[in-house]
Amino acid sequence: MNARGEQWIPRRTLHKRRFPGCLDVSVGGHVMSGESYVAAFSPFEQTLSAFMRVYEVRCDEAPAFNPEDFTEGTWLTPQALVARIDAGDPAKGDLRELTRLLYLNG
Repeated sequence: MNARGEQWIPRRTLHKRRFPGCLDVSVGGHVMSGESYVAAFSPFEQTLSAFMRVYEVRCDEAPAFNPEDFTEGTWLTPQALVARIDAGDPAKGDLRELTRLLYLNG
């Protein structure tokens, strides 16, 4: 999240097996089998497809990302992101719902 209240949203490459070319939640990884998952709990477990813990990083610079995984990234307010998804821009699974729950007062 930058100082203007915008999230940096990456777009997945077209060769991804799942959600190719879609807007994504982050450029982070996933907890693997045997790894610790700090209190594996999500208060939104009823509406999201996975248990998750979300960390918001405040920074005005776009993060470095692997071009094998992502083609681009753009800064969008939560409202603009949801509007873009609602207008038909493809997005990864829970991105719209997660944005709604975290930034648009449920």
